[in-house]
Amino acid sequence: MRDRDDRLYRNRTERTEGGFSGGQYIRLSELLHSIARLRRARPLDTMTLLVSFAEGAVMTTEIGGIQDRNIAAVFNRLDANGNGVVTKADFDAIAQQICAQFAIPADSEAGQSIGESFQSWWEQLRRDLDTDHDGRITLEEFASAYKDGDPAEYFAEKLGRTAATVAEAVDSDDDGFITEDEYVSLLSVAITDQQAILAGFHQLDTDGDGRISRAEFEAGVAAVMLSDDPATPGTAMMGQTP
Repeated sequence: MRDRDDRLYRNRTERTEGGFSGGQYIRLSELLHSIARLRRARPLDTMTLLVSFAEGAVMTTEIGGIQDRNIAAVFNRLDANGNGVVTKADFDAIAQQICAQFAIPADSEAGQSIGESFQSWWEQLRRDLDTDHDGRITLEEFASAYKDGDPAEYFAEKLGRTAATVAEAVDSDDDGFITEDEYVSLLSVAITDQQAILAGFHQLDTDGDGRISRAEFEAGVAAVMLSDDPATPGTAMMGQTP
């Protein structure tokens, strides 16, 4: 089980009247809880959280890492009703939306593969992160899966396979490549900004031939969840920019 609650996050405090200055600490779980509450009120790309830290003191924390913003963007897309948690139903819903976008019957072999892959991803998260067994995962729990322990191994176990399943399903002519049109159709399920979608595609399409391989797509999804380097192909897939 990942140890989330005992991690401490280093912050800067600013001196105010009657207060104090100097390095202070809060639990990262508390910080992420604040992000979960505020993420819809203000974009996460350059969010500054102002939290009362002690009498007369204010803590200022910049949230700017591309990995944190991408993880939050993925979580927000899964959390369709905006209630701050994701559940099994959210994973079912995104699988159904992908099938509908590509006219894939849910009961077909491809449709079942997509549905099963998203459910496998959910079951992994539920197994490892749902400590109170209420069938819900918060943003802080979701983020910890791809930042603590061995994130690359954790990604490969389920989400990497889900990405491969989706890539196979949207590759309509089964030539091993995803065209720009196929990519735009798929990412339209996740984000609405068409220019942002195209920017993500062009970042992945390093040779500019108008298509990306399935392997490049899968590596891009890995970059979304694991990379904090905005130059890594894939980090722009969810519309986040440096």
